[in-house]
Amino acid sequence: MSEDMDLPPEVYRRRRIIAAVAAIIILILLIVGITWAVNTIQNRNTNEAVPSATATAEAFQNFSARADVTASPTGSASANPSQAADPSKSPDPSASTTSAAVAACSAQNLKVTVAPSKKQYAAGEAPSFTVTYTNISKTPCAIGGDKAENGIELNITSGAAQTYSKNKCAPAPLKKAELEPGKEATGEIAWDRKSNASGCEKTKDAEKGTYSVVASVNGVASQAVNFTLA
Repeated sequence: MSEDMDLPPEVYRRRRIIAAVAAIIILILLIVGITWAVNTIQNRNTNEAVPSATATAEAFQNFSARADVTASPTGSASANPSQAADPSKSPDPSASTTSAAVAACSAQNLKVTVAPSKKQYAAGEAPSFTVTYTNISKTPCAIGGDKAENGIELNITSGAAQTYSKNKCAPAPLKKAELEPGKEATGEIAWDRKSNASGCEKTKDAEKGTYSVVASVNGVASQAVNFTLA
């Protein structure tokens, strides 16, 4: 008979308890090991996935922030010689040539008249004059310009003595423009009854009497017209 058959029951009980405890410990260790392994694998996969996602995001941002390569050539092409060579977008030389070819109005094609608003003005009443200029030719001519003589001039005299010159103290050139054949234009000029014959800072009241007024446009003078100051 073997020695195991001679062991008391307490020994068998003790062995069973030890075996059960050992099995439980092994099971716990197994569970812990499996859990650790799973977590390790998951963490590793997560760490590998994050840089990839970050790199993808950065690459997308860099791509979206780059200049549109397709649009650039189109934009530059619009400013390149192909457009400059487009005759439809080039200046029309005929318009500027025509404008430059229009000669200034002169005595040959411009008629100037002046008309006082009254034949006689009461004491203290300021005279006014209507100046009319007409293109009497069959071609356009140009009036006005930067020079004072290209404006409307008004000269008032008393006999042979100069009394007033509009452009002497306040020159006002006309804006350059074309006057078509047969067309006329007018301008109104007032006179404050001051004589500036002695200078712009030495004006004085004009005396009573008869005066003559002559208007000129582009250097073309009108016929003299008389009026009276009371």
